Amino acid sequence: MNAMLQGLFAMDIFSKDLFKLCKNAQNSELDLNEAIPMSLALSSLASGRDKASDYEKEEWLQTVKELSHFTDNAQQDANEFLVRVLNQVHDECDYLLREQLGIDDIAERRTKNPVMANFAFTVQSTIVCDMCHHVSHVDEESIILPVTINVLDLANERLSNKFLPLPSVQTLLDEYLKTERIERTCEFCNSKSGQKTQKFIRLPRCLIIFIKRYSYDASRSVKRDDKIDIPVYLTLNGHCNDSPAPFLAIPSSTKLVALRLSYK
Repeated sequence: MNAMLQGLFAMDIFSKDLFKLCKNAQNSELDLNEAIPMSLALSSLASGRDKASDYEKEEWLQTVKELSHFTDNAQQDANEFLVRVLNQVHDECDYLLREQLGIDDIAERRTKNPVMANFAFTVQSTIVCDMCHHVSHVDEESIILPVTINVLDLANERLSNKFLPLPSVQTLLDEYLKTERIERTCEFCNSKSGQKTQKFIRLPRCLIIFIKRYSYDASRSVKRDDKIDIPVYLTLNGHCNDSPAPFLAIPSSTKLVALRLSYK
């Protein structure tokens, strides 16, 4: 849990956006501990973890643990924990923006919601039927991009060259987004096969990539311990459509935020 939270706080703009929203909510009659407990705990940790007492930090961590149903089980899925945390922060902030600040427009709330403004992206899947060549599009919005480590099992020359000396996050990302053959019934000709290509059509400020390390068979799951190289830079070249929507500009009010302990 601590490692996931430290990684989340490394996204400084997210911490500042969340702090700013919680700070603005203090001016209302809203009981923050009741209405936005997860957001308040995370914002307090981000702003006060270097200054607060051990007791205060333990209280905030306990709140996060309870609200996310964290079990201290080593087998608990880190992705599941992060998704629960971010989903709850999203819902709390959306409620705050809608009910307390009176913002009815969904698009406007999106720009002011710390989760959506920083992590949300949209990937469009383009599916081409092998028989009639009908093209269909499916857009999917998410805040975490899952990539699988199982491509290491594909013993072919194309991958073996790329996986020397170590497979990298970039390679796993490229493999996840590459064109693939799929089984799918075409709604026009009833053909059972086609090709699917995935492209980003909306970019995030920060792309969260989750590497699936578990392999599954009929009876059990096995955690892979393969070493993965983490490059300094990742590129989405070749993985975007012709004109992807850029991530939101950082508001000047967010840039001016000085994180500090202020929730008592």
